[in-house]
Amino acid sequence: MRNLELPATYSHVLLPAVQELAKDPETRSRLNGYVPGKVGESGLESDRLTGALWAADVWYSIKKHWVVELQQLIRAKRAAGGARASG
Repeated sequence: MRNLELPATYSHVLLPAVQELAKDPETRSRLNGYVPGKVGESGLESDRLTGALWAADVWYSIKKHWVVELQQLIRAKRAAGGARASG
């Protein structure tokens, strides 16, 4: 788990309403390219109003956990297949 320091201008009430960000191809590309800890590379750190930094961090975490879950599924299927082949 990690902490993300968000700008003080972000509204805790309105922050989750970021669906409009995905409609702009350039912003969507920046959200997809975001990697925590690479300060300045995504260009999202200067965002003060839209919630883009928060959205990028959440999207990064979702993608990461999809990969972790898929890896577990693949390992489980391989283990089950290996047990059947030897039994």
